[in-house]
Amino acid sequence: MKSIKTENILIGVILLIFIGMGGVIGYSVSFYFGDNLPWWAIILRIVEGMLLLFIAIFLQLILHEAGHMTAALIRGWKFISFMALGWILTRRNGHFHLSRFNIAGAGGQCLMQPPAQGDTSLGIAFYNAGGVLMNIVVSLISGIFLILNYRTISWDLAILLMLLFFSGLVFALINGIPVVMGGLPNDGKNIQQLHKDPFSTKTFITTMRFISRMQQGETIDQVAPDYLCDGQKMDYKNPIHQMALSFDISLAISKLDFNKAQTLLAEIDAHQAEIADLYLKELTFEKVYLYLVAPRDNIQVKDFLSDDFIQYMNAQCAFRPTALRTKYTYTLLYEHNKAEAEKLYGQFYKVCNKYHIPGEVETEKKLVEYATALDL
Repeated sequence: MKSIKTENILIGVILLIFIGMGGVIGYSVSFYFGDNLPWWAIILRIVEGMLLLFIAIFLQLILHEAGHMTAALIRGWKFISFMALGWILTRRNGHFHLSRFNIAGAGGQCLMQPPAQGDTSLGIAFYNAGGVLMNIVVSLISGIFLILNYRTISWDLAILLMLLFFSGLVFALINGIPVVMGGLPNDGKNIQQLHKDPFSTKTFITTMRFISRMQQGETIDQVAPDYLCDGQKMDYKNPIHQMALSFDISLAISKLDFNKAQTLLAEIDAHQAEIADLYLKELTFEKVYLYLVAPRDNIQVKDFLSDDFIQYMNAQCAFRPTALRTKYTYTLLYEHNKAEAEKLYGQFYKVCNKYHIPGEVETEKKLVEYATALDL
């Protein structure tokens, strides 16, 4: 209940800040131009101010992720990926690649690979705090420059600086106050959990390394010979623990160890009320596939397919092999619609050619071909 109340208070404060920014835009038009503008020009200035607000938010988003990257580079971490607004920049074999990718509930993400010897708790916290620190620094610089020069700079620049100041504070609040929003822990929550929970720290560092290796072409079962959660006491409300369980289920399915995957999914089902909606949707991809290729009595795959999940799956199919693998398998083995399955099969391989993690692509291809063989 505490985290829900904190999230609601945070959202309320942010809304008040945005309302205040809108008011300042309107007031600034009067302050700079007085009564010299006709009504239509005032409206145009206000629209221009709103466009500058979107620009300020976009700049703070990019700067936030750049802050994570800068902090990590200072600590000797290496670049993995930089994601913003549905696009992701990755580096493979010395070359940069740009492709589509999106994480529900996250406007941006910067992943970095820790050094081989690991890092200290302070270093890991610095990486997670880097985005908030960058937003605060940019806010302060923008505010100071505006105060010192507001009488000599143009209205457009003054408004942009003001909006950079306030939007930076919004980003610092959203990411700095420890909360879980949309099923994802923010930077402050990551720092809090990693500080007090060694398993969360191990999962955080290990999965970063796994993603880096998979981005270079290794498959999930090559990078992770063992399961993360075996022998661990799980906190099912902890999003990092949820991520570890999700990883283990994907690993089990990639190994075609369906009994292990079913056991892990049963464990998730027993604690479903504690699992974030985002992870439940992600696990539904694996659940649908699993119970189609390794059916069990009294399991109705149709029961997993809520309207909300179907909408989520269809959106993810535009750029994710996992979503297409699930939809293809369902269409082929449950609906027995071979014509539609053939279309999805072709779409799957097109998406695979553009996807940013080659190791994940190889696993997904293996699973698609496994499902295809079951229909022969």
